[in-house]
Parts: sequence; C-alpha cells; structure tokens
Amino acid sequence: MLKLKGILKTSKFNLGPMLSSFDSQGQGKLTLVEFRNAIRKLGLGLSSKEIDFVMMRSDINGDQMIDIREFCAQMN
Repeated sequence: MLKLKGILKTSKFNLGPMLSSFDSQGQGKLTLVEFRNAIRKLGLGLSSKEIDFVMMRSDINGDQMIDIREFCAQMN
C-alpha cells in the first residue's frame, strides 16, 4: 500500500476519474477484475502480487468490489 501511495503522490494522475472510467456498472465500484485492469492500464509498475495485496486491503467489506471513493481516500 505504501508503494502505491508513493507512486500516486508523485504522479499526475487524478485517480478518482481514472478509476471511474473502468466502472462498467456506473455505481462507483469496481469489480476485482476491473480494478486489476485499471491498475495495469495506469502503468504503475506493480506486480501481480502487489495488486492482489492492494485489492485484499481495499475490499473493506469483502464483497469482491472496490469502492472508488473509499479507495481514493485510502490513497490520500
């Protein structure tokens, strides 16, 4: 998580809108597949293991979805 926070702080990404563009349902949440694709598409240099860890830590209620707003708050 710290690695990702560091990468995002030094990048010029506006994370919320970027992640929202991967939200196929338009509900402010990403499936784990959508989240993985988004992180890979952003080219942040995270390994699959690191992405898995971020997903595990970010799926707070265990519903297999990442709430975009909550995730962005975690990254600040």
